[in-house]
Amino acid sequence: TTTVRIFSPELLAVNGFNTNLEMFKLKQKSISVNISGKTKFEVKSLTPDLDTLYISQKDSSAVVFEMSPDYKKSETFHVKYVAADVKGFSVLDLGHGQIDSLQLTIADSSGILLSGGTLKKKHK
Repeated sequence: TTTVRIFSPELLAVNGFNTNLEMFKLKQKSISVNISGKTKFEVKSLTPDLDTLYISQKDSSAVVFEMSPDYKKSETFHVKYVAADVKGFSVLDLGHGQIDSLQLTIADSSGILLSGGTLKKKHK
């Protein structure tokens, strides 16, 4: 597998199949991700307040959203809305995110990492 690093100030959607994608210094507030196969997609954001994340994963893919190390303030980020469809043996990591509204479709063999703050909101 080859790793593809994406440096883009404005990227609306990412589609990937059997590849490793790394997106550094994301500045936009919304993105759509559609990955499959044995793909890993890692996003390092410079924006601590995101609007919308649309994520579709299948097969044995992995998606990770986190703050960029260049953002010196906090590892936590805020997202207004996340819609995720996770199938197969896929993993979605939003562990440092504080998410207001969450729409999830998850297969039995898939996994999602969420922050304690997000889980508390979800179970109120």
